Amino acid sequence: MRRIGPAALALVLLSSCSLTAELEISEVGVTLPRQSVPAFDVGNPAVWCNPSGPPPPVPCVGLSTAYDLGAQVPALTQKNVTYELRLTDVAFTLSATQPSGTAPTDLSGVKSALIRVGVDPLTPGSGVVIASYARPSPTPAAPIATLVVSGNANVDLAPYIRSGTLPIRVEVVIDQGTSAFDADIHATFYVNVTLDWGKYL
Repeated sequence: MRRIGPAALALVLLSSCSLTAELEISEVGVTLPRQSVPAFDVGNPAVWCNPSGPPPPVPCVGLSTAYDLGAQVPALTQKNVTYELRLTDVAFTLSATQPSGTAPTDLSGVKSALIRVGVDPLTPGSGVVIASYARPSPTPAAPIATLVVSGNANVDLAPYIRSGTLPIRVEVVIDQGTSAFDADIHATFYVNVTLDWGKYL
């Protein structure tokens, strides 16, 4: 085996201190299957967007969930890695199988939707809005099976990642008769990962 002399080894170590590798992934798709969006219940504050406040004038229901991005991009859970993570778009699509007896014909009753990160459970309305939807006006006559939500790509989501997962809060405002429904929430992310090889040596 060829040995590296002291001078050569010192040069290798010096060079490694600034050696980095960069990986850019323009599109990472993650789906949260069958997320249950509850029907608004004036007697059940647990489903309100603001569980600690009075009933909202327009029904607003919320749910908390998380995207497991580490399963798609394992580098997000590694040490000596920095990364940039941005949301580009989100789509709510009615699941193929709805709860028995509560299947809505469409999502026309959804007036608006918000997705937040960095939410403080004790502070209603807190966090940063990373995606939003507003129903077109006038309401389309055809049934709506998918809501396309615009993502705010200006927000770097890296500070909100916890062990490879991105916790989110979804709030849906409903102004027409819409029962509880299940939806697949698909999101697309942009990821740029930088690995500092020098810290491994």
